[in-house]
Amino acid sequence: MRLDPERVVEAAMLQHERPGWFVMWGSWARAFTAWHLADPCECRPVHAKTPDELRSRILHAELELWRASYIPHWQSTPQAASEARQA
Repeated sequence: MRLDPERVVEAAMLQHERPGWFVMWGSWARAFTAWHLADPCECRPVHAKTPDELRSRILHAELELWRASYIPHWQSTPQAASEARQA
């Protein structure tokens, strides 16, 4: 197993971009993993080999979570839906 500090920094940057997620670089798997910080029953972990792929998968997971929620149609984005739930 090889440590990869650059990947750890990339994971931290991704987590900063998406504050509702815990992002980690897994040296053993050579992949990024992200966990949604809301109800863990709502979202499976998201895995990807590259930061761009993980970013895309996180956005897709957020969209699926938003679609599955019962937020009124006038809240048109996953970000708006997230803010409404926190209010």
